[in-house]
Amino acid sequence: MRVALSRIIFLFMVPLVISEKHEIRIVDNGYTGVKVVISDKVPETAGLVDGIKAAFTEASRILYHASKNFVYFKDITIVVPKSWSSSAQYMTVSGSASNSMDFLVDVERPETGNTPYVHGLTECGGQGLYAHVTPELMLTSQSIGYGPIEKILVHEWAHLRWGVFDEYPTVEQPDIDEIEKFYNDAGTWKPIMCTDKIRGANLRDCSNARSRCFVDPDGKPEADCQFCVQAPNTAIASLMAFQWISSVVEFCDEDTSSVDEALRHNTLAPNDQNRFCGQRSVWEVMRTHSDFNASNTAGASSKATDPVFTVVQEGELRLALVLDISNSMNAQIVGPSRLKLLQDTVGNFLSYTVPDNSDVGIVTFSSDAQIVTPMSTVTSDAVRQSLVQDLPTTAFGYTALGAGLLKGLEVLNTTASLNGAIIVLVTDGKENRRPLVEDVLPTLVSSGVTVHSLAISSASDGQLTSISQATGGKSFFYSESTSSTVLQDAFNAILDGTDTPIQVDSQSVSVQGGTPVTGQFYIDSTLGPSTIFQAMVNDTSTASIRVTGPDGTTYTDTSGSSANSICRNVAISGTAAAGRYTYTIISDTDLKCTVSAQSKRRNSASDGLVIRSWTSNQQYSYGQASTFTVYASVLRNKSPVLRSTVTANLENEDGVTVAISLKDDGVGSDLRADDGVYSATVLPKHVSLNGRLSVKVTAASTDGSAKVLTKTSGSGAAPISGSGNPVTLGNQENFQRVSQTGEVVVADYVPGAIPDVIPPAKITTLVLTSIDDTSGVIQVTWKAVGDDVGDGTATVYDVRLSNDINALRTNPGGATQLTSQVPTPKVSGQTEVFTFTLPSLTRDGRTYYLAVRATDDSQNTGELSNIISFSLVTDVNWLPTTTAPAPTTTTTTTTTTVTPRLEQSSDQSVLIGLSTAAGVAALLLILFGLSLSFCLGRWKRPPPRKHINGDVESGYLSPRRHTRKARSKRKRSYHSNRTDDSRDYKRSRHKHDPFDIYSVPGVTPYDYPYTKYSSSYSDSIPYAY
Repeated sequence: MRVALSRIIFLFMVPLVISEKHEIRIVDNGYTGVKVVISDKVPETAGLVDGIKAAFTEASRILYHASKNFVYFKDITIVVPKSWSSSAQYMTVSGSASNSMDFLVDVERPETGNTPYVHGLTECGGQGLYAHVTPELMLTSQSIGYGPIEKILVHEWAHLRWGVFDEYPTVEQPDIDEIEKFYNDAGTWKPIMCTDKIRGANLRDCSNARSRCFVDPDGKPEADCQFCVQAPNTAIASLMAFQWISSVVEFCDEDTSSVDEALRHNTLAPNDQNRFCGQRSVWEVMRTHSDFNASNTAGASSKATDPVFTVVQEGELRLALVLDISNSMNAQIVGPSRLKLLQDTVGNFLSYTVPDNSDVGIVTFSSDAQIVTPMSTVTSDAVRQSLVQDLPTTAFGYTALGAGLLKGLEVLNTTASLNGAIIVLVTDGKENRRPLVEDVLPTLVSSGVTVHSLAISSASDGQLTSISQATGGKSFFYSESTSSTVLQDAFNAILDGTDTPIQVDSQSVSVQGGTPVTGQFYIDSTLGPSTIFQAMVNDTSTASIRVTGPDGTTYTDTSGSSANSICRNVAISGTAAAGRYTYTIISDTDLKCTVSAQSKRRNSASDGLVIRSWTSNQQYSYGQASTFTVYASVLRNKSPVLRSTVTANLENEDGVTVAISLKDDGVGSDLRADDGVYSATVLPKHVSLNGRLSVKVTAASTDGSAKVLTKTSGSGAAPISGSGNPVTLGNQENFQRVSQTGEVVVADYVPGAIPDVIPPAKITTLVLTSIDDTSGVIQVTWKAVGDDVGDGTATVYDVRLSNDINALRTNPGGATQLTSQVPTPKVSGQTEVFTFTLPSLTRDGRTYYLAVRATDDSQNTGELSNIISFSLVTDVNWLPTTTAPAPTTTTTTTTTTVTPRLEQSSDQSVLIGLSTAAGVAALLLILFGLSLSFCLGRWKRPPPRKHINGDVESGYLSPRRHTRKARSKRKRSYHSNRTDDSRDYKRSRHKHDPFDIYSVPGVTPYDYPYTKYSSSYSDSIPYAY
């Protein structure tokens, strides 16, 4: 099986790329090709590799059972860093593995703690980029509050592979200071989860059984209220909510009579699974995945599920440049010839981008292929210059692509294994000599080499796409437009690792003779060493270039003997200071040029600020309703960077460019707001030509508006203690980044106007914000969507109300339409607020369901939103003005017994008044008796009670009561008027009731011992971006 790590070979052509994700196959129910990469930030740790093996062996068994015998982990490759000691047990592969992995084992960070999560989830049923776990979690997950690591791995695999979501409460945005942990149904508040078979209680502090919850002034559960799981539990679902409960070993299934009641999905809970997947259960989504189609049937229950492990170690980069020197490379469209472009661009790549200690070889091909330079280790600038001198200067003959690729394999295979090596293929033509690509492709795939390709001009061979896709590489297309930056961008995008430069700027510039042109770029504090500013001009005339740093220092052209090259370079000596740099270009004649700036990480032990981009499709069939999506992840040390300006530039084969803004607002194609993953939908109006469409993404913040998450949240395995805390933000300095995504191939384009048939996006952000049990006034909010998905502004909202959720889902037009004071749609991404009053006849504790959808000016209506439920609370256990009866609990329900609050008649009111008066009189008599006893000296003060954690009557208050900020001045007033002691007394007054679950001896909050560990619950919750 091929281990697809970083490798190289250059070809001037461009296939279809975008995804570097290696392929995972299923063989006899087993996954092959699963890769676990240990970050180079992780110090060599005794027992970690064995711990990974043990964890995945047990996870494989659990996965096989949970998937109903459909899948398990058959073979797994574990990649250890090259900084670790070598071992006879390790195979060596070349280059970095960070671009191709399923699980990343990385160090704990202040932003995330030990929270596991999946990065890059973009849609329900879609695949994420990788799952992140820490070494501490891998080895000690039980003791730090997440339960068994094997269940965590299954939970994260379900996110990563099948695109399902958490069923426990999670945070949506970083500026929300509370987590929605309950939903309103049947006159009470119920905890958010999948099934209703988990045994537990609603408490403000899971370590204090008397800290019961009430509703706040908004009619919602208090901010610190949470559902606390109690033992013993016999529930078997769900692994996407409470994976740490020992009895939980299944995923939830659809809510039908044919499904075991213990597995039935709760469609009412406003969790991420329901919100993003349209109230479908995890299994309903899983069944749509190819893992469960007819080609893979369930295996025998007795099947052995232990994986086979291969441990490999990262080595130095091994790269072969395979360059086209056929006669067509002499073509000169505008400015220098293609061969000159190749020579100078690859020369810059060798001089400034290839890391030290890399092994590089050069192959050229035309009618045949030849090794120009054997593998040479880059140990000095002299070696780099020698490689540059070996680049071809003449072109002739035909185009033998297959011969060039085979010769690339040959040069790579002269000194070491091919596994993990890279071929960079550059070409401008179609093959016309044997061996053909189809003849050599199987050899390429089996070798373990990755082929990245760069195509020059629309005449280049289209099958390069299949080469790069089959070997896990990228493909790029250069249109030969003088404004195209693809040549520089592609070579920067090929390599990845902590020792490779990061591109910060890339754009085209027009210079008028005699008139200086200035521009700016930013170097942030994560960068600095080996900073280079490059300009590629369209002629070899004398152009003057200089760069001025933030301290006023001026740097001039350092091209030296290459001054007549079309590539002009300005090197910033030493470590470039953080700040704004200004470049100036002067020429005697008019010229077109493209400029680029790159710099290396200041601290190799840090990830720094990184952008990564990809697309939802590699091929696009033009049509009225056809779309595809561009995504970009912007992270600083694995934490999401928010409020950045992110733009996708789409360049067609004529060099015409369209810019589209990417958003991280949870609207349209963007799944979750503020997770650091930005997205935009490419519509038919953005496409104007058949052929290759080159995609480049830029991210920047130059006005100080960007933020970085300092505490993060999102999709991941739930901690044992509750659901996590809100996220917080920190400032992000000004920065710039460039990511050359690759290409998308457009087909079936037809010029001319097309009708608008694309509806607004589905609203997934509908939230109940307040409910008044007295007046029946309810307030909800959602984020506005666009006219076409998330683009533009919708025309009208259709709000529907029903007391039958299934009827609302299947026939929303038949539900009651609310029309009064429905807001007029705002610009996409802005918040809408809708307030309405339930009629008095409906205030009877029944549950109602609300949903909304948007319609555009062409009468295209979007999908129904996520559904929220509400009812006026009749459960006296939640009402602070009512002395609650002793609640009951069972092992088959999640909530306390609901006592309906009926509308009271005047006779009942009289009885209540008399009872209250009698109670007051009795209390006065008791006080009088106590006073009299004291005066007669018969009363003795009891000894002081011990301070017991969580015992409010002893004067010790749970510290959790005061950890959250008051949500408004009105709420602070509410809490001050109803003192903690009086409220806690009401909560604990039934502690002697033998039927009160809060005082039953031997009941523990969890299946596992409660541990106070700052990074498991109090400081972090899982997230996905």
